[in-house]
Amino acid sequence: MLKEKSLENLEFYSPKEIADILRVNTRTVLRYIEEGKITALKMKKNLRIEKKNFMEFLENMKSNQNPQ
Repeated sequence: MLKEKSLENLEFYSPKEIADILRVNTRTVLRYIEEGKITALKMKKNLRIEKKNFMEFLENMKSNQNPQ
């Protein structure tokens, strides 16, 4: 079980919020989740992305870009 202090630091985003941040369609974010590029939690019928998982996704995307 998670300690109470660690729960206070958790921050979650919806796929729509992630799409707004990235300026892409929500369907694109859902595809990233389906492909395993972003880890999401299913809470009842809703998907939520933990902030640390979103930050890891951004780092992976940045490191996968080809220098020109």
